Amino acid sequence: EIFFNLIIGDFMSTKRRTEFFGLPNLKHLKTHYQQSKRFMEIHFEHVDHQNCIYCSSTNVKTHQWRIRKVKDSPIRGRIPILFIKHRRMKCLSCNKTYTEKIQGLNKYARITQRWPLF
Repeated sequence: EIFFNLIIGDFMSTKRRTEFFGLPNLKHLKTHYQQSKRFMEIHFEHVDHQNCIYCSSTNVKTHQWRIRKVKDSPIRGRIPILFIKHRRMKCLSCNKTYTEKIQGLNKYARITQRWPLF
């Protein structure tokens, strides 16, 4: 947490921290950093509620939780690994399951959209 605050700033709110990575609908949970490693782990949770992508019903429930591992552009020589906790939803109207879309990430992407910029 201390290293993350030194890089991005202690003054940033959780919303500003997620916008820094180009992932606006996430909530920052924690940051883990070890000096001997060249990676730092940053944990987020998806907070945006979405309607069913098939029938647009609001009658959906959480089917299961998943963790998505995504790399971001290096910050001061360290590669941030983002662990994004997101839901697999089940529509109670059409009985189909789907994974929440995370704004700022392409489908099946393992790197953020910021990565090619650096």
